[in-house]
Amino acid sequence: MNKFLFLILCLTLVYYNSYSQSLQNDIKLTVSALPLFGSSDGFESGINGMVLKPSVGYFISDKTSIDINFSYATLNDLTIAGVDSYYNSFAFIPTLRNNFINKEK
Repeated sequence: MNKFLFLILCLTLVYYNSYSQSLQNDIKLTVSALPLFGSSDGFESGINGMVLKPSVGYFISDKTSIDINFSYATLNDLTIAGVDSYYNSFAFIPTLRNNFINKEK
């Protein structure tokens, strides 16, 4: 039941995000998370890691925004040459975005 409610919540957020507007001087905050699944000789089956990506954006016009994306990824159960290891990754990505469709409501 909890997975069903989580799915409904995600679909509702996607629906409202697709019909959202942006105006000049608006600020947008987003957070994305992605589980990393693995199943091979070097990995056990199941979730082996996670990617977390928060983002901050500022609309310099009604359709154009400047975003700053941060990214953190971690991977567990990693075996390299018989040595148990782990993997962490960090990223900082500035972005200029232009929304071609921005319907007035």
